[in-house]
Amino acid sequence: MLRAELLRKQYQLLVCVSSVSASLMIIPAMTAFAEDGETSTVTTAIAPPEDLQPATGSQPTETIPGTTAGELLSTLVKAAPATGEIEQEPPPAGSGESEIEKIGAGEQLIIPGTPETEYLFDQDDTESGGFVVPEAAQADLTPYLPGYWNDKIPIGISQLAAGSTHSYSGPYYNNQTLYFNWGSNNQGSAAASGYTVHFEVSGTGGGSWNWTSQSTNPGYWNYLTNDQAVGPLSAGSHTFKLWLDYNGNVSESNETNNYYERTITVSAPSQADLTPYQPGMWNDKIPIGITQLSYSATHSYTGPYYNNQTLYFNWASYNQGSATASGYTVHFEVSGTGGGSWNWSSLSTPATQYTCVTNDQAVGPLSAGSHTFKVWVDYNGNVSESNESNNYYERTITVSAPSQPNLKPYQPSGCNGLD
Repeated sequence: MLRAELLRKQYQLLVCVSSVSASLMIIPAMTAFAEDGETSTVTTAIAPPEDLQPATGSQPTETIPGTTAGELLSTLVKAAPATGEIEQEPPPAGSGESEIEKIGAGEQLIIPGTPETEYLFDQDDTESGGFVVPEAAQADLTPYLPGYWNDKIPIGISQLAAGSTHSYSGPYYNNQTLYFNWGSNNQGSAAASGYTVHFEVSGTGGGSWNWTSQSTNPGYWNYLTNDQAVGPLSAGSHTFKLWLDYNGNVSESNETNNYYERTITVSAPSQADLTPYQPGMWNDKIPIGITQLSYSATHSYTGPYYNNQTLYFNWASYNQGSATASGYTVHFEVSGTGGGSWNWSSLSTPATQYTCVTNDQAVGPLSAGSHTFKVWVDYNGNVSESNESNNYYERTITVSAPSQPNLKPYQPSGCNGLD
């Protein structure tokens, strides 16, 4: 340890009392001259923390002869930025006992107490004074969960402002656009500048995004002003992944807490599925008869069909899906002379039920020949269906001219005529 006597004899000392309001004293690089002419250079000196500064007027001051204002006290301290350590340089050769110490940030550097120097570091310790080397200020970025979000990556089905309550937790369907947000919190003690936030959504319909040149002060957090859209995503699992300081531009006190991910399951939604249908009491999906029947009556007629008859048909639209089909149209056509077209609109059919005409629809008489009966359910495509390819059905019949009598005069053999 350095003795007070050696400090007085071998070094030029200047007692500096800093202002009570100052917490850090930076002394420009200077040269301190010892009595034997040897020199040492100081780059930066750190003053003791504010709570160890003396109160103004609480201690006497002493000026050591042979010193000038601005020169360092007795121990030369320089910063070592590359290692985060502080190195205490030894006194010049022949000046007495010396000890070289290397300390890390946050450890205590003990300076021998002397009447001239002890009050600069610790007023209450007459044996030895000291100060704590402060930790270097660093940022610490981490994904953040504000109180009005339900996750560090909130995912919803409508676009919200960041300050809105984000509470949606599903279900998520493969016909929806989804919206997400993120928060980057700086829980460190220094600003984080020039960093990139990188985001990915896995799977079909996902993507990746970069938000560059981000800057976040200590105690603050960054976020998207309005949620970001993505999708629709395919049915299955999708992972939403967030990286803060993606390129590692920011020196942080904790480099292991920059990543967060959340996985959701996307499903096919409950959907209708309309298709032409044959109830059990019908003989076809389009029954065609020669008498008008109620839909619930047995429809078993199969012909013949003649060009002098009015025919009657029906249709059924069955919803074999898992959701109600609403606001759709059934379109029907009969081709050829005597045929026509019809529309039944604004129909609604719950799941596992069917819709039909209450009483058979009349058509004709149709001309002799082939005629096709055609039905389209959800003709305008208004209903989102799990299967859009099964909405059509047709049936073709042949219409004939009926057998008719052909009367003409006739003379049987042996008959001379009529009286």
